[in-house]
Amino acid sequence: IQPRWAASPCRERCRLMSVYARCLVVAALGSLTLASPGAPAGLQHYAISRLADGVWAALAKDGGAAMSNAGIVDLGGTTLVFDTSFTPQAGSELRRAAEQLTKHPVKFVMNSHYHSDHSRGNQVSPAATVVSTSRTRDLIDTRGRDELKDDLAHAAGKVTAYQAALARAKTEEERRDAEYWLALYRGVVATLPSIRLRLPDLTFESRQVFHGRARSAELITYGGGHTPSDAFLFLPAERIAFMGDLILIDNHPYLPDGDPDEWLKILDRLEELPITRIVPGHGPVGGAEAVPVVRGYITAVQRVAADLVRSGRRPEDAVMPEAFRSWRFGNYFPDNIRFLYDREKGR
Repeated sequence: IQPRWAASPCRERCRLMSVYARCLVVAALGSLTLASPGAPAGLQHYAISRLADGVWAALAKDGGAAMSNAGIVDLGGTTLVFDTSFTPQAGSELRRAAEQLTKHPVKFVMNSHYHSDHSRGNQVSPAATVVSTSRTRDLIDTRGRDELKDDLAHAAGKVTAYQAALARAKTEEERRDAEYWLALYRGVVATLPSIRLRLPDLTFESRQVFHGRARSAELITYGGGHTPSDAFLFLPAERIAFMGDLILIDNHPYLPDGDPDEWLKILDRLEELPITRIVPGHGPVGGAEAVPVVRGYITAVQRVAADLVRSGRRPEDAVMPEAFRSWRFGNYFPDNIRFLYDREKGR
């Protein structure tokens, strides 16, 4: 296609290269995690990185069944876990890691939003209080149940489909993506009989603060962007934020379940906070530079979709901007374009 921004290729190329440069900075900052003394060995689903004393990022491993990142925070005698993975077996590994690292049982479990890869591990911490926004609780009870029904009906078929995709893969990227989704859905199929949807016990509307001897943690929502309701966990003293899927690093965000215009407003508000380290919902740990990178992605795909509508082209004609071609979840790009295309036509 010849998107609207193609009329000034130099300017747009410079803008996208700026986004790409920020990606490199984010990736560099992500490598600045600390050694994790006492971290469990031989983890299948997560890699544990210590961000500060009593604060750890649990990064989802390729080949595992977690899919999304999580956080572990020791308030000082009180252990919090932020997001709980796609499957009970990954959630159980996360809980064991949290209790080994903090030497305390998990007391609070937090869901950033309703998507199953952030909430299906709730069931493995029966003694903990699960916390989310009121809207997220409702969405887990409705859309979360729908996602579980869909997996019960189709997860085994997805395993077969990804096996076929792996067999016909011609590029390293195709092979990597097929292996990733195949391992993930094998894990889903293995645990489907044991999955019991657990709803949050405690809900909040805008901000919930957890105090401890070592630190305080703030669970905050600015509304919905990625989904109708998204929350993040902010540690003011450490300037660390666990962002859920409001921020992804080196991964395509998924737009159709939310409101990209509201998402952009949320990103503006995030930049007002003194955040220096970000644990994204997917991808490596990064810095505050991750926020404008996500903004750049959303606005770029919005422009592509808007130009398709103005030029009378179809979503299938969209070409992914070069700055995002190396990112994971490239299969989300066509979905994002179709969503934004329909949204633009309806304006």
